Amino acid sequence: MKLRYQKSTAYPARGAKTFDLLKEEYTARADNARVRDGALVPGTYTLSGGFPSLPAGVAAAYYSQGNGSLCLLTSSAAYRIDEGASAYTAMSSSLSANPFFADMYINGYSTTVLFSGFTRVAFTGMAQDTATDEKRFYTGTVHCGRFFARDYLDKFKLWWAASHALDWTEGISGCGYAILPPEGGGVLRLFSFEDRLVAVRERGMTVVRAYGDPENFKVDGSAGYMTADGIIADTCAPCGGRILFCTPSGIYAFDGGGISRLYSFAGGRLSSPTAAAACGDIYYVLCDDEYLGPGRLFAFDVSARSGWVADLAPRTLFAGEKGVYGVFGTSALRLAEGGQLVWRSRRLRPGSCGAYIKSIRVVCEGDVQTVLDVRGASRTFEGAGIHAVNMPADELTVTVTASGRLSAVELTAEV
Repeated sequence: MKLRYQKSTAYPARGAKTFDLLKEEYTARADNARVRDGALVPGTYTLSGGFPSLPAGVAAAYYSQGNGSLCLLTSSAAYRIDEGASAYTAMSSSLSANPFFADMYINGYSTTVLFSGFTRVAFTGMAQDTATDEKRFYTGTVHCGRFFARDYLDKFKLWWAASHALDWTEGISGCGYAILPPEGGGVLRLFSFEDRLVAVRERGMTVVRAYGDPENFKVDGSAGYMTADGIIADTCAPCGGRILFCTPSGIYAFDGGGISRLYSFAGGRLSSPTAAAACGDIYYVLCDDEYLGPGRLFAFDVSARSGWVADLAPRTLFAGEKGVYGVFGTSALRLAEGGQLVWRSRRLRPGSCGAYIKSIRVVCEGDVQTVLDVRGASRTFEGAGIHAVNMPADELTVTVTASGRLSAVELTAEV
């Protein structure tokens, strides 16, 4: 007698698995995405700055706190526009190398002075005058009622005026100069920082002590606070109670007693910082970005010690009355929090032998679009919530564009 047996085939059981895609292990990169309370929020976009169309070719801008005027530099000319005015006024039609502006008081008036070689153009808020001076400077600032400036040719020589930037009267209460120690390199910028005069050097910081009665006025400095590589002059800006600056390797802060590194460019997507401006605790710097290209905006929150890259490429930055502004062509636009963030996943392999994608869940407090790409075939989902996918995939990528707080992107698959 022959017995017959029933034969059955067992297939491997699939189990459901959920992937929390916002984790760092699944993230390829995020643009204009700021981390806040465990979620991503849009970082920076631009608003109208309230300034009329700028002259062509603006390369640098300076906002005068004393006069409420915006001053502009092109490669060959300087302009200003006064508060409430609708047109720009020429300050100079011929500039020397390395012109700069400074605010001070002259004869009781708040005055903005343009330094261009030996030429001085002074604007008091009511009148503009041009004069020829006997000295030429590279950079300068007002500290304790006196004007301090670095000699144009001697990068270690620090001058101070008798009273203001046009007063070089000699005498016991008059002008003078000091030669700073060569350690640290030449002076790049000067800041009146709290009760100290700070000279930003090529490789460090010097706190300059200016003290004594007029007849015994003295200036000296100690070249401490060294960094490892060269400071980039146009990235220096007061921010969060410190002076921030960039070197090719990262972002640093000087607090009056020492230098600390806040952010490293090593091994990251950013390089070649060129210029910066700051407002409150946010430090904005122009850098080259591996993905978005040259001269992109990197915003760094000093208090949170984190930053984000926005797809904005202003020609230069300046701090104004209401915040930091970027120069875009002939427009000066204010940088504000918001816009859209774009988050992109790494190439994800849900299972060793493929998977069946069941759904994707997106939690967002604003408009959001989610795109799944499976080897060139894409599915797009609008809005937050749970979206049914129901398609097989051995590998895929996810891209989310959001205009609000993005707190979760979760993929559920049978693997």
